Amino acid sequence: MRAARGRGVVVCDCAEPEGVLRLGADCRPAALQLHGGQGPAFVVELVAGLAAAGLQPAPEVWGVLSMPAEAAEARGALRDLTSVAQSLGAAGAAKVVLDSQVAGKSGGTGVPVNWQLAAELVAQCPVPVLIAGGITPGNALEALQATGAAGVDVSSGVELRPGVKSASRVRELMEVLRSPVA
Repeated sequence: MRAARGRGVVVCDCAEPEGVLRLGADCRPAALQLHGGQGPAFVVELVAGLAAAGLQPAPEVWGVLSMPAEAAEARGALRDLTSVAQSLGAAGAAKVVLDSQVAGKSGGTGVPVNWQLAAELVAQCPVPVLIAGGITPGNALEALQATGAAGVDVSSGVELRPGVKSASRVRELMEVLRSPVA
């Protein structure tokens, strides 16, 4: 899977659609990833705002779901997460990112989601799902194969230290994902 021709993804934690719309207009990304628990109503308003703004090409809107890292909690949350994923898709989200939730923190924890449960969600989601949480060059293919996800979302798995990406690890990940086995 590719981001649209070299344009990036802006990760947003804005409480109001207007803030995300400004980011979309200013940055012209391939996608706006909503990482603040924004629900379907937010997505509907954002998609309508992007259409009204006439951005060409318009960035995709990606919803984010946080699956508890603890297996029993994740199993209990699966029905609700699947329902939210379906609602986000119906609201206009082009993709959904499934990340792990650890001690109330979603994203950037380096902790994988439960791939078996993620596969169940992927099978029921009307839009492509990107798997996140603990993805590294060493496990990216396994994560994709185990979950059936359309792609990966990587952050800490290619870092030298928090917030500092390693060019060699990013290159290694891209080589793995572009390999004939992928």
